[in-house]
Amino acid sequence: MLSSIILSIPLFFAAFAPFTHANPATRSQNSQPIIYGASNLIGPALEPCATENTTSNAVVLAPTSDWQQYLTKTAKPGETILLHGGVYQANKKLWIAAGAAEQPITIKPYGCEEVTLLAGLRLASYTVVAGLTIEAAEAQWVIQIDSNDDVGSIQEVALQNNNLRGGTIDAVRISDDVVNVRITGNHIDGGEGGHDIFVAQNKTTYQPNHIYITNNRLTKSFFKGPAEDMLQVRGVGYVEFTGNTCTDGYDMEQCVDIKTTSAPMLIANNFFDGDHLHLAGKGEDGAGGCMVIHEAVGTTSQHVIEHNFFDHCKDSIIRFGADSSPVTSNGIIRYNLFDQTGQPNSLMQIQRATSLEFVNNTFICGHFKLGHSNEQDIPQSTLIKQNIFYQVDLEDHVSTANSGATYTCPTNIFFGATGNFRPEHCPNSSASDPHFVNMLSQNYYLMPDSPALGTGESGVDLGAYSAWTYNASAPTYAFQLFLPVASAPEPVTFTCN
Repeated sequence: MLSSIILSIPLFFAAFAPFTHANPATRSQNSQPIIYGASNLIGPALEPCATENTTSNAVVLAPTSDWQQYLTKTAKPGETILLHGGVYQANKKLWIAAGAAEQPITIKPYGCEEVTLLAGLRLASYTVVAGLTIEAAEAQWVIQIDSNDDVGSIQEVALQNNNLRGGTIDAVRISDDVVNVRITGNHIDGGEGGHDIFVAQNKTTYQPNHIYITNNRLTKSFFKGPAEDMLQVRGVGYVEFTGNTCTDGYDMEQCVDIKTTSAPMLIANNFFDGDHLHLAGKGEDGAGGCMVIHEAVGTTSQHVIEHNFFDHCKDSIIRFGADSSPVTSNGIIRYNLFDQTGQPNSLMQIQRATSLEFVNNTFICGHFKLGHSNEQDIPQSTLIKQNIFYQVDLEDHVSTANSGATYTCPTNIFFGATGNFRPEHCPNSSASDPHFVNMLSQNYYLMPDSPALGTGESGVDLGAYSAWTYNASAPTYAFQLFLPVASAPEPVTFTCN
């Protein structure tokens, strides 16, 4: 797994500022490396140890205690419930008691003892579940945060540093009038026929809003049958999906499936480990791929997809509105690495999309397809700017369709490309070798003589990475982090297959 910075964020906020997605004017990635995916250390090992001597309002329970009664009925706002090590077998789903504003109920291990809870949990407002292994192989959900059943609005819930396994429908279900949920530092594997995490509007007029999913490892190997996605959102407000790793997917659809939203999502700094997805199949619908955006509400949110590493995605990398139903899509896709070496059939498919921006990405091998050969599923007003395409097969179905649709592709590098975009749409573009540092080790920084340096608008660099400076005294890092390495670059012979 890739290393990452553990974000230190407060569990609860009284209010949220309007969300913004800044467009960085400059980047200094040699000194501030781009980090992809969840940290090596994930789950209970991340949770700080606590005892009654270090924690105020602590209540200590053991497997022999009447712990089910305490968690569901007796617990009081502001208490931290410390569970001694062992296995806690529940006889039914547990409806955890609610805390209060500034006084959450926290459930976590005593000391750093290993705690396994065999039950599905339904969480109320102002609760924190941290550092536990929770398994519910036969329950519908391992964790359910749901405002249905007359429970009213739910707010301020945190799932942090847990192992969550099971759920015959989903591992984590967030539904309806739920606001301010933080899911951080967990290993989540479940959803026998569904999802690791499913965020949806279901039975009410309210949408889940301000859902933050950060630094988690999402896998799908607990169950072996065909399942849906690792994350699916449908009928939601603002959702962030940042710093997560999608890997070890046995028989699944996509890592991320965006159905309908009322606000732009932020999808940033994630690692899509295509080599270890779809190990046995492509899930219930047979679609596969790393991501799909197919909003069916007639209008789209301009999702921001930035600084992600899409590594060897099988079949689809991202599908934009590429379904049989009348769907559409939108987004700002910038500063991502798409490395499809060894996956000759992998495809970036942009069909029904409006004003999509594909800017400053590095795209290695695979296919980049605008529109569909049926000349009906055609994107509108697509901007393709300041990217590096290296041995990519380009398909332009926009220019041949009599639809009035247009696209522009200024200031790109198309090195070794097959197919082509219309030259009149691509001013100031070239076919020059971008001179990457070392493609065999996936170091796509640019050599000092690269034609991609400083040749974009206002002198910005092309592609996802800036210039690389050799530093013989720098320590050696895992190549996936794209930090300076301790050996000078050497010319290599590179082929996509």
